[in-house]
Amino acid sequence: MFKKKLSLILMVFILSCSEKGGKEEISGIIGSEPPSLDPALATDSVSYLILNNIMEGLTKFDENMNLLPGLAERWEMVDGGKKFIFYLRDAKWSDGKEITAEDFLYGWKRLLNPKTGAEYAYFLYPVKGAMNFNTGKTSEIGVHVIDKKTLLVELEEPIVFFPAMVAFMSTYPQRKDIVEKYGERWLYPPHGAYCGPFVLKKWKRDYSVELEGNPFYYKPVSKRVKLFVVSDVSSAISLYKKKFIDYMGVPSFLISHLKNEVFKDEIFSFPAFRGSYVGFNTKKEPFDSPLVRKAFAMAIDKEELIKVTGSGIPANSWIPPGMFGHNPSIGLRFDPEKARELIKKYGKEIKEVSLYYNYTPENNLIAQNLQEQWMRNLGIKVKLEAMEWKAFLQTVKLSPPPLYRLGWAADYPDPDNFMTLFTSTSGNNHTEWKNERFDELVRLARSEKNPSKREALYNEAQKILVEEEVPIIPLFFNTNNYLVNPCLKNFNPGALDIISFAFINKEC
Repeated sequence: MFKKKLSLILMVFILSCSEKGGKEEISGIIGSEPPSLDPALATDSVSYLILNNIMEGLTKFDENMNLLPGLAERWEMVDGGKKFIFYLRDAKWSDGKEITAEDFLYGWKRLLNPKTGAEYAYFLYPVKGAMNFNTGKTSEIGVHVIDKKTLLVELEEPIVFFPAMVAFMSTYPQRKDIVEKYGERWLYPPHGAYCGPFVLKKWKRDYSVELEGNPFYYKPVSKRVKLFVVSDVSSAISLYKKKFIDYMGVPSFLISHLKNEVFKDEIFSFPAFRGSYVGFNTKKEPFDSPLVRKAFAMAIDKEELIKVTGSGIPANSWIPPGMFGHNPSIGLRFDPEKARELIKKYGKEIKEVSLYYNYTPENNLIAQNLQEQWMRNLGIKVKLEAMEWKAFLQTVKLSPPPLYRLGWAADYPDPDNFMTLFTSTSGNNHTEWKNERFDELVRLARSEKNPSKREALYNEAQKILVEEEVPIIPLFFNTNNYLVNPCLKNFNPGALDIISFAFINKEC
């Protein structure tokens, strides 16, 4: 079956190249089907990759994490960062309809509407009245349409980095007429309307996603992009070797092997604002006890784990290296003797627990090593529950298991994004953990302008998160790895791991 599917992919690529010509098309691999292409519902990196290219927010980032004007050609900070005025450029949707401030107001209200069920609704909680709107206590938020091209945003408290937040997919504008007709499938072809540099031309389920230039984008591009859904890494590497794709992500554990291959100079690696962690459902036994959570944390040798993954930086704290607030001195260290003492102090027998994770070859190696270490250092048997990505996301969202493994990639390059993740109002906090002091510290840090004071707030918050309460165990900070055709120029996703095809050129 696999050989048949691979042969079919190769045949389509051959036909595709012969019909279209190599320079005009960029081809790559996505490891799974995008779970959702509705910016109000998407939460994963595959969906973000596509949405980031077919849609655009008020602002956007370049490959060096510089904040650029997006659909807003400029903005003003008012009242010390408590208000922002965005001035929209003269831009159109892909069907020729004008993009207006009303499209942003509608999109933001839809994200916050409790009926939408958006996990990222909390992302807009800094906006005045947004939390109350999301919980059904009010019908208005602090977003005002001054005119068709001017949007005023009022915040609960000053946030000087707010323009960076509105580069993220959850804040993209939405077309009311199309959403009301098609619901969460409003961006699916052929009826979708797009405001980014590309349009979604075709989506063949479990096979490929095709993009082409948006003729109404304010900086039109003529290239095409074809992304093939290939979950098997060996198959993807075969396609790359045969030059049928231009780039692909590579698991860290394969890097040393690939460096011995003839295309060793085509490996592109860079540190990312991305962290991997083990999460606990703090309401379920035995992980309702901080003693057990700390014991499991102190029973992991992160250096050993990194040898398994092949790359990355061992993590004890949560804010990643290169980001303001990173403090490697915070966090629990590997201490198996202390870990066993904590389990003994817990006083109940723990015979077996299950670790849930989404299956990839790399994730499987990580899970197996955690299983071995917990057995070796705690004497506790761990059953591995590998799941397909969509099913795993649904499980974690609807009924978080006692023990699971997830990762987090920055939505914007500020520690607020990593720390807000585990606040009690975060839709992406699946630990069932709530701590009022942690919430307060994150809230205060968000509006603190003094760097030293802000850093102190994050230090205290991180200690609560990874030393005292321990609803998560940071494992490692990722290094992103790609195989990249030398013909691709300006391929530089940066620490945010944003692949913007509009910036990439294919020169051979």
